[in-house]
Amino acid sequence: MTEVNQKNAFEHGEGDAWYQRSLTVDLERTYRDRLLDYVRPGDSVLEVGSSDGRNLSWLLAHGVGRCCGIDPSAQAVAEGGLRHPSLDLRVGTADRLPVAEGETFDLVWLGFFLYLVDRALLTKVVSETDRVTRDGGTVVIVDFDSPQLRRRPYRHCDGLMSFKMDYSTLFTAFPHYVVVEKVPIRDAAVGLAEKAQDRIALWILKKDLTGAYALEHDDD
Repeated sequence: MTEVNQKNAFEHGEGDAWYQRSLTVDLERTYRDRLLDYVRPGDSVLEVGSSDGRNLSWLLAHGVGRCCGIDPSAQAVAEGGLRHPSLDLRVGTADRLPVAEGETFDLVWLGFFLYLVDRALLTKVVSETDRVTRDGGTVVIVDFDSPQLRRRPYRHCDGLMSFKMDYSTLFTAFPHYVVVEKVPIRDAAVGLAEKAQDRIALWILKKDLTGAYALEHDDD
């Protein structure tokens, strides 16, 4: 019998169900223009959790170069390929990105899904993200901004949990990742969420493999 966990659930139906529920939601409109401050014309962008590619299509129209999207929903990828044929959309999950060794991107966008990643796979997600982010590149995280570690039952699938935390700390544990901007995300109708644990934020991190280390000389 297939093990009940987040990865299996999203690969076997919940990914498509999530896509269907999100068709009328466009949360990304409230912050995606911030990304334009961190990409140059022609830069490459990878969005993990890309749904049907609507965000990447918007970025492409604003001068971004190669755009690749990865999502567990085969339905989203298929429909996105029809709507946005200029995009490179692939079926996959964040712990094992369908990206060849040596293929890197100027900006990697983790779009509001980390709270649903199996805790046993979280370090793999960080490793995979780092693998596909070029040195000097940017990582974007959109997720819950809970001041405390919290978990709760996932309301759409029995037996699963969701997890809230500051996910930027998984990257800043390494000295070569630095948060350069954090933006609270406000709902256009109600502003910030009433409960602190329900608030969402955008983190922009820069990757610099050597810049964090002061050069030491023999006479130091």
